[in-house]
Amino acid sequence: MSNLTSALGLAQLKKVDEIIKLRRQHSNYLNKKLGELSDQIKIFNPPKDYNHVYQLYTMFVNNRDELIDYLSENGITTKVYFDPVHLSSFYKNKLGYTDKLPVTEEVAKTTITLPMFPELTTEELDYMVETIGKFYEGA
Repeated sequence: MSNLTSALGLAQLKKVDEIIKLRRQHSNYLNKKLGELSDQIKIFNPPKDYNHVYQLYTMFVNNRDELIDYLSENGITTKVYFDPVHLSSFYKNKLGYTDKLPVTEEVAKTTITLPMFPELTTEELDYMVETIGKFYEGA
């Protein structure tokens, strides 16, 4: 690790508690606001006695691919981070894996990750919520 990378890492460690606190505040805000769309969105709630740091803000949604496109058209970048490993070309082609995992595949088709970083403003969070709401009003 270079000196520069080390210095950046140490600077981030000094403020890690504040970063986590802000991410939790943002996620609580989104949970509350997006909870009103519960027929279209399922919010992830960590198990009792767990402390989620919300490095990612992931939720389950209806019409995921269409929502991703709509959000992108409205300036909101989303991402799908976790594709089922058993469907990758390595597992299929190299290992000959042919099993089906229907629950895993369904979860993968409905999962989306919204932007989540400490510097998000209430206005930006509201914009995400409003844009998602508009999408489902027209769906």
